[in-house]
Amino acid sequence: MKTYDFEVGGQLVQLRLTTGKLNQYLVDTKADSQAPIIGVLDAMTNLGKRIRLMTAALGWPGNENPYKKGDQLLDDMADDEDAPDMEDVILGLAADAGLVEADQVEGLIEAAKKGSRELMSNIRTLLAGEPLPDGADSAQAQPNPTETAAD
Repeated sequence: MKTYDFEVGGQLVQLRLTTGKLNQYLVDTKADSQAPIIGVLDAMTNLGKRIRLMTAALGWPGNENPYKKGDQLLDDMADDEDAPDMEDVILGLAADAGLVEADQVEGLIEAAKKGSRELMSNIRTLLAGEPLPDGADSAQAQPNPTETAAD
């Protein structure tokens, strides 16, 4: 079983996006189920979606997580300087859920560090079935297809 494991405050946290939890997250956030990677990556920039995603990933069957709700986990991660970066967590969850290839995660993490515009451009490139450009700095700013006025 694939889980994304890390410690917060000395306690082991194991996150996993099961198919059922992922589907429920996509429905709850009104994300496009035809492009679930976009819905998951929206959690990088949208706090409400981040809380929902973390809550979904905490609640897999048989888990022994010390947290039940995403907001509790996020608060403690913010207080723990050794906690992983949120971009790493979200991309790790996406890879473990099979939404992106594990060997693509490193490039996506680097893109995330450069900014969400470049990341979204790279994700669109991957969804189009094209390879990521080496060292590409320029990304076209495009509206987020899953954002609504209610978000």
